[in-house]
Amino acid sequence: MTVRYFTAVVRSEPDAASRQNHYLEALRAHCGPTLDVQVGWFKPKKLAPCKQCSEDWLCGCPRKVRSYEEKETDVALAAAMVADAARGCADLSLLVSADSDFAPAIRALKQVRPEQQVIMAMPPGNPKPHKRFTDLGYFSINETALRRSQLPESILDPRTRTERRRPMKWI
Repeated sequence: MTVRYFTAVVRSEPDAASRQNHYLEALRAHCGPTLDVQVGWFKPKKLAPCKQCSEDWLCGCPRKVRSYEEKETDVALAAAMVADAARGCADLSLLVSADSDFAPAIRALKQVRPEQQVIMAMPPGNPKPHKRFTDLGYFSINETALRRSQLPESILDPRTRTERRRPMKWI
């Protein structure tokens, strides 16, 4: 069994990025070789002109608003689902997302391997899949299940023999 985890490390928030990297290392230590982490990136997003000087959002005015767009994460996940189906790597794909953008990837997966089951695990606040998803199994993840699924407070990394502790902000 392989668990593929797709994410992108936040930008312009060093503390949040540090916690996220710490989490990824703890996941790797906890799961070992069954975990495959794919890391995308964030691209600065063009915003409307500054309301103070009418220049672009990179102007020198005191108010700074930055926005970023996640890149490659969803596409990498979709490509991996189809590639895994083509290689016959799995009998089941469990997609933890409510994003309707995955519908084309699931259709492609089903064309490559019609017998492969696809189940969507819907994050809290998303009771059922978008109508673009047909013939899929699904279930809702509730807050209680998320809390019970957290990593232990302390994980020993067997590779580095270091202890990874859950950041206080996550408790």
